[in-house]
Amino acid sequence: MEATTCSPPNTFSACWLPTNAGSRLAASKPRPTSPALSTAGRSIFRRWLPYQDIEPPTSVKPAIDRRLFAPAGAVTVPAQPRGLWSSLAFWRGLAAAAVAALAIYIAVPILHPPVEQPQARLVASLAAEGSDVKYLAVYDAAHHEVGLSHVSGERAAGKDFELWMIEGKNPPVSMGVIPAGATARIIVSPAARQKLAQGAVLAVSLEPSGGSPTGQPTGPVVAAGDLKSI
Repeated sequence: MEATTCSPPNTFSACWLPTNAGSRLAASKPRPTSPALSTAGRSIFRRWLPYQDIEPPTSVKPAIDRRLFAPAGAVTVPAQPRGLWSSLAFWRGLAAAAVAALAIYIAVPILHPPVEQPQARLVASLAAEGSDVKYLAVYDAAHHEVGLSHVSGERAAGKDFELWMIEGKNPPVSMGVIPAGATARIIVSPAARQKLAQGAVLAVSLEPSGGSPTGQPTGPVVAAGDLKSI
């Protein structure tokens, strides 16, 4: 294959073109083009044609240059905005508020102690018709005990007075033998406390020494009375 001499030099139209007629003919034939590809190309061209005269902001070019040509290690990443949960001031304030709330919680009961409600006291005058035995009974709910003051009447030899609690139509419940003397105290069991607080009847019976052997009164009831609020 022969080639022509460039004239003028480095001119594409005159340099290194094949002189063979067959080669020139092959080069001059149009290459086959896909209709779909041509249509896509024209569509892309029409789509971008309105934007060819739009110039980017002046800050774009310097920003690209800094990212591409900045020395190693000189590129800085913009700091991410810190949220509320990562704020040191927020956690310090929350801790201070918690300490203040704890101090108030501790100090209020000390400065303003709750007023204790006085425990109810119930009193009953125990007496019976045809008997000279009389007692004054006071139920102290704070100490869970019944205080008895012997007013009059003596127990017979070999006998004891026994105190009973009667609630409605239920069988009497023994509260114990009353010790001899001007005063006596009888501890109230947990089961009897609520019944006494609601207002029960107290009764005294004459029993064998040491109390009733059956758990129920066996002798005469020599004194009785209702518990009432003072």
